[in-house]
Amino acid sequence: MLIRRVVGLSMLPTLAEGAVVVGITKQPCVGDVVIAKVNKLEVIKRVKSIDDSGLFLVGDNPGLSTDSRAYGLIQESDVLAVIMVTFHTAFNVFRPRVVSGLWLGLIASTLMTMFVLILFYRIDTFIPELNYSLRGGYETTTNIGIAILLIEMLALSSLLH
Repeated sequence: MLIRRVVGLSMLPTLAEGAVVVGITKQPCVGDVVIAKVNKLEVIKRVKSIDDSGLFLVGDNPGLSTDSRAYGLIQESDVLAVIMVTFHTAFNVFRPRVVSGLWLGLIASTLMTMFVLILFYRIDTFIPELNYSLRGGYETTTNIGIAILLIEMLALSSLLH
């Protein structure tokens, strides 16, 4: 069994950069995505065809893929594993530009600060109102109220980083 992280954009849209793949040793079939050894490097490509001469590998994103069109056929013995499981990660999720991210963080932290201050200032009415809404007993409601305040304060500190 092999576990690898996808590097590069050659397998988009099937495999995004950062995805984690798990492969097992088995005979590849046409259409399988494989981990193969090519020129001392490991590559993740799709098997397009198999014949007596070897396997023809291609990337799912041909415009950004270096594959058998460049290095030719590979031998079946160069296939290290056939990918069976893929774990997509948040490695390449949209990230706002630094400037917009900074402003969003400042706005969110300002709002969170206001919520925390309002809750501290109005704690005498917050807990009874929460008790009325939850109907779990005053002690339980107090614990939940304190947990809400702590969560907001912890969220505030993470927003300021």
